[in-house]
Amino acid sequence: MSDRIAPPPSGTPCRLLMFVVIAAAWWGCSSSSGSASRHAGGPSVPEDAVVRSAEDRRAEVSADPGPDPNARPRRLIRAAEPIVWAMPGVRLVTPVESADGRRLPKRVRVRAADGTTVEGLIRRVDVEFAGTSTPRSLAGGWLPEPGIWSTEPADTNVVGAALSQFVLVVDLPPEARGGPVWVDRNRFDLRWLPPVGDERSPALASPLGAEGRRSRVLAELARAERRSPLRRWRYRLSVGRLAAAPTGPPERATAGVARAGGRFDDPVIEAIARQREAWWRRALADLHAVDSALASELRGRLAATVRLPATPRLSPVGFAEDTIVPVWPTDQADLDALLTDLLDRDLPVGDRRSRTRAWLGAQPVGMGWIVADAATATIDAAGERPVARVILANLSGRSAFGSALATGEDAPPQLEAPPPNEARVLDVPLPDAAERLRGGVGVRLQVGDWRSTRAAALPTTAAPPGWRLAGFHRDWTLDACLRGEIRSLAPAAGRETAALVYRDTDTPFSEDPRDGWWLYVECQRRPRDDEDERVRVWFGPMGLELGAIEVRADGRVGRPDGAKSITAWDASRVRVEQRDSQWTATIPIPPVLIGDDGTLFLGVERIGAGERQAWPRPMLPWQTEPGRAAGDLSRWALPPR
Repeated sequence: MSDRIAPPPSGTPCRLLMFVVIAAAWWGCSSSSGSASRHAGGPSVPEDAVVRSAEDRRAEVSADPGPDPNARPRRLIRAAEPIVWAMPGVRLVTPVESADGRRLPKRVRVRAADGTTVEGLIRRVDVEFAGTSTPRSLAGGWLPEPGIWSTEPADTNVVGAALSQFVLVVDLPPEARGGPVWVDRNRFDLRWLPPVGDERSPALASPLGAEGRRSRVLAELARAERRSPLRRWRYRLSVGRLAAAPTGPPERATAGVARAGGRFDDPVIEAIARQREAWWRRALADLHAVDSALASELRGRLAATVRLPATPRLSPVGFAEDTIVPVWPTDQADLDALLTDLLDRDLPVGDRRSRTRAWLGAQPVGMGWIVADAATATIDAAGERPVARVILANLSGRSAFGSALATGEDAPPQLEAPPPNEARVLDVPLPDAAERLRGGVGVRLQVGDWRSTRAAALPTTAAPPGWRLAGFHRDWTLDACLRGEIRSLAPAAGRETAALVYRDTDTPFSEDPRDGWWLYVECQRRPRDDEDERVRVWFGPMGLELGAIEVRADGRVGRPDGAKSITAWDASRVRVEQRDSQWTATIPIPPVLIGDDGTLFLGVERIGAGERQAWPRPMLPWQTEPGRAAGDLSRWALPPR
């Protein structure tokens, strides 16, 4: 066995081992508690089912030959989870720990219930999380970061070291079908699962249509799933490959881009991925056998996607008609609890079905968020008012009505009916100035029975010392977007950004409120951050910009790809200053970019150190233009004559 389970290539980068991620997300489905405590509706296990299970286990014990008499002197090794799932033909990888504080061995003798003895290995699993050190791409951070996985022999680290997890790796005899195994002289009770034989079973069919399976954007965004051994099963389910074994070249642990359908070059990491795929194959096949409609609904939710409208600047460059994005559940503990229920063959069929329905019922029907607080303006009986742009997404497989209305409004709400797994854009007029003075304003969003209110940033009246642009945030993640909270998107310490729109006191007196305006941007940075940073400033309504500029930390000035150039703008007036812990840019705002009434529509991005920040709203990772906020520059106090 040692020839087949070889260590990974040396020279891997330093690792940050995430015990919580591995223990809770990888093996969490071994918990015997299942999801009953998470989702109500499942009756307790009948007494006769428990009796049958006990009889089966007594039969297994009676056939147990005991430990290998040739095994080494007893070392106390125990399984780290109460349930160890096993399946014929699938390499077993399960977490273990020392029960006596001694160092775990690299190799162990494993004896099956039929007396067959094979060699097992104990490895240490490491996961490196790149954080913001990896340059962002279209995929950005929409889905949780997969990490870079590798393994080392057990004796390369002391047992119990912080942030470490050890696993037993063993190829069980293919004829093994039941009973416990003995690891050296330690008994491990296994819960055996039958394999899924029919690779063409509809139980494993992709829930996506042909368009979704061809989507280049979805394939790019799902890259994170392909690179995680805990989550590759979902990518393979979505593209209809869950039934087949991975083919193609291995995926190196240090590779920045994973190849679709490929294998991990570390055989232990590959075994983790295949084992989890086998579990989900078994779970979905069992449910399909008793309730094919429910199984189809579950597959659709496990690999849920949503189509975003082909709105300018919300669609990726080159993908205007192909913006299908994943919105599947990412709570690993919740998924593992569901998987435990589906795999538990001691749980009556009715209980498994009711718990699956309860899990489906607990998933959100919709989500919504504000893209721009002042995407444009509208003129109605109340006068000229800013318009917030929102997105409503129907995450279910059923039709649902959606609506959006600003708080304090008596008018009927904006109505939409997003089709199943699709989203729509709505423009929502905000209250007039008198209403805004009485307090904050929000936008009430609804899709089906999902409801939420999002705070809106109201137009600001600029006054000395200036209009402060506070609240830069990193791109949306799926989790943050579903929860509707942006605190988790705040920049890291040492990466804060702030900006100020102000009027130069040295500007010659002018009655024109559009003269003499500047934008000052201050970018904090850390010593290890790269020098290739840039700030992009967008002027005018969203999707109808008047122009945009790009200023780099080294002083170069240009414009973003695809943006309009600004008429009569003097780039030589831009000032860039470098300091040890920050760099600043002072940018003139030409009068042509300010409305005749003194209104300025503005959006700002900062790109560098592997991340993007934006104001006034977080951006979707594939979004190419930030949202907008409006400022009224007409009431700035004029200098004395």
